Amino acid sequence: MSEKEDQFSGKCVLLVEDDISLAERLETLLATLGYREVYFADSLTDAQDIVQSESIDIALLDVNLADGLQTVSLGRDLAQQGVRVLFMSGFNAEEMARATQGFEFVEKPLSLPRLKAALMRAFVRTPVVDPSEFEGRGIA
Repeated sequence: MSEKEDQFSGKCVLLVEDDISLAERLETLLATLGYREVYFADSLTDAQDIVQSESIDIALLDVNLADGLQTVSLGRDLAQQGVRVLFMSGFNAEEMARATQGFEFVEKPLSLPRLKAALMRAFVRTPVVDPSEFEGRGIA
């Protein structure tokens, strides 16, 4: 497979990270993997605005933001909408993995191989509901 991985090519990612320099490095890594668009937010409010106005395929969410808020509830809401979710944190990986149970989690700092592997696991692990499964059943 080429450097720009087929499973990532053309997809859009929401990146929620309050460390601007880390967000810039992650954006570069995501572009290297072939993501078409990276929507960046450094707060829950900005992230929610993006989610309402853009089509997102996967969300890469820093668990703890500088304002003391966590992104876990946002991740759960996104998963219910069919968005894949990958949580990340540089703090107490064991505790963060428990807080994000049921979702893929990766510890910071991230290298390209670790990010790629975690994203691939997130596409497999995050529960996604395909609305077409309900067409014709009066459930949509």
